[in-house]
Amino acid sequence: MATLTAADYAVIGVLILISSGIGLYYWFFGSRHKSTEEYFMANKSMRVIPVAVGLMVSYLSAVSLLGVSSENYVYGTQYAVINISYGLATPFAAYFYLPVFFKLNAASAFEYLQKRFGTITRLIASFAFLLQLLLYSGVVLYAPALALEATTGISTTASVIGLGLICTFYSTIGGIKAVIVTDVFQGLLMLAAVVTVIVTAAVDNGGLDQVWKIAEEGSRLEFDNISPDPTVRHTWWSLTLGGFFTYLSLYSVNQVQVQRMLTVSNLEAAQRALWWSWPMASIMSLTLCFSGLAIYAKYHNCDPLKEGRITSNDQLMPLYVMDTLSDYPGVPGLFIAGIFSAGLSTISATINSLAAVILEDYIKPLCRVRMEDEESYFYLYRISYMWYCPLGFLLAIITGWLVSQSTRWILKESPNEIDSVLLCPIVANRMQKRREANESRNMIVINKS
Repeated sequence: MATLTAADYAVIGVLILISSGIGLYYWFFGSRHKSTEEYFMANKSMRVIPVAVGLMVSYLSAVSLLGVSSENYVYGTQYAVINISYGLATPFAAYFYLPVFFKLNAASAFEYLQKRFGTITRLIASFAFLLQLLLYSGVVLYAPALALEATTGISTTASVIGLGLICTFYSTIGGIKAVIVTDVFQGLLMLAAVVTVIVTAAVDNGGLDQVWKIAEEGSRLEFDNISPDPTVRHTWWSLTLGGFFTYLSLYSVNQVQVQRMLTVSNLEAAQRALWWSWPMASIMSLTLCFSGLAIYAKYHNCDPLKEGRITSNDQLMPLYVMDTLSDYPGVPGLFIAGIFSAGLSTISATINSLAAVILEDYIKPLCRVRMEDEESYFYLYRISYMWYCPLGFLLAIITGWLVSQSTRWILKESPNEIDSVLLCPIVANRMQKRREANESRNMIVINKS
């Protein structure tokens, strides 16, 4: 099996230097992040396109790059239908959910729960979020590292430690500005890595039409499965409905994405960023789907899994790169840099959000420090960064979900009147009009009496 050359490692080194350099730039030439407003929300100074790219890559991890391509290689293209659900869910996220969080203007999205249901609900939800994100971070780091070790020889330990340290470094010193700007650079590397796979397959097989023809002959082209059977792997119903609610959970109320959307100057800019992220995410997703067909065009007569060359389908893309591009110095390194970029963008996004939740939901209430004296507790935020990557590997029991009725029972009280600001604009307007009508009727009754 081919191995990486010095040129490949040089390309990976450039990725590390540029990512770290962005963090250093914002440390030396920024305002040294003396407030949480700047550290977590960039003083609302970010532009629409970088934020849109950040929204796209935050949950497009290395697991996605390796998994989506292998999904289309093994099971076909039905998965591509999920992109329709993104378009259906985007207006709901932009016009129902985003206005609520923008009015709150809080670094922690869980502040909504405190205003709506109380402190206990906020702490329970944020604690569950911390556990989920820590476990997710461990998978995002470890799974692609295993695939790369099996196909390129890069040590799993080296990959995990290296990615963790790089993320911690530039995220800590650069804040969310460095994270978002680095996302743009890393997103371009991810796209370049996947496009390289497709272009290589097109050249080797005589064009993209031949790649498509081989996939068709191998029964890998499927877009019209409308079976109501829930046991079928992918259908229109599972992909559109399931994808719709998955998108809402990630882009409407998730701390990672909400925090990014709050870095722009106003609500309209945040909505534009969300709308721009949809075609960007779909283009990347469809490119990944086609890369699976490109890999199938090479291995359709000699499945490397059956031949024992790999132990998992997730190793298909790295194996393809080493088989077809190892003769070109630096090109395999570009691909590995793309995989590492996917991991870096996701991990940096998660640890930045973890830090925001820890500081806003736990450190501030416990230390009871006034908001105008932020520097006195801000060092705790930077120290806490160091713990997130190792904690991502710890096993934890996911806490149970408490419904609002149970929360009210525990609190033994319920607010008589819900603040309309905490609801989406349509519901808020109707609620406000109804309250005004009730107040008018009450005034009439009082005057008559």
